[in-house]
Amino acid sequence: PGSAAAAAAPGFRWQLDSEYGADPDLAAFEDEGWLVNMSLWDSLAHLRAFLGHAGHQALTRRRREWFERPTPHLVLWWLPDHELPTFSDAMARLETLGELGPSAQAFTFQFPFSAADSAL
Repeated sequence: PGSAAAAAAPGFRWQLDSEYGADPDLAAFEDEGWLVNMSLWDSLAHLRAFLGHAGHQALTRRRREWFERPTPHLVLWWLPDHELPTFSDAMARLETLGELGPSAQAFTFQFPFSAADSAL
């Protein structure tokens, strides 16, 4: 239900699915029981609007009962229009965020950077 709602939301461009490719790093995380969610949006405003939607909130309301929360657990970054994110890149950026804090290459909703800041 969450994937279908995201795909129908304004500003949605792409979401990681099982047909994306055989990324060995992703397979290793899934084998260990991790749930990985990656999506691509036109803007932070579109993503925030989707995350604030009642349907998405209903899905995530009980997440703390179901999942352990790694720190940090979310990373945002800008990509050129023709590129798709990779799981390996996401993990590297998540690690950078944890080690160095927010930057134009790896940021959060609380400390956003513009696409212009990231020198696409």
